[in-house]
Amino acid sequence: MRFFPYHVDDLDQSFQDIGDELRNQYSIAYLPTNYVLDGRYHKIRIEVPEHKGYQVRARRGYFRPRQHECSTTANPGAAEIK
Repeated sequence: MRFFPYHVDDLDQSFQDIGDELRNQYSIAYLPTNYVLDGRYHKIRIEVPEHKGYQVRARRGYFRPRQHECSTTANPGAAEIK
């Protein structure tokens, strides 16, 4: 979401809107059951049933590290749902 206050008087409402936006964000994460350090690109698809005004912001995919690039298992993908 972007905020474009046109007058100084609009700043108060813009800051209120930004605060509301920040308080209404959620993050989800997952770890696939077949997690293999293969260096390949893997697609992500997030679906929200019956939309109901939610907006999903997520990457379309991610590259898994190769075995030699990673000493610990990292979170491979995350999405933000508002």
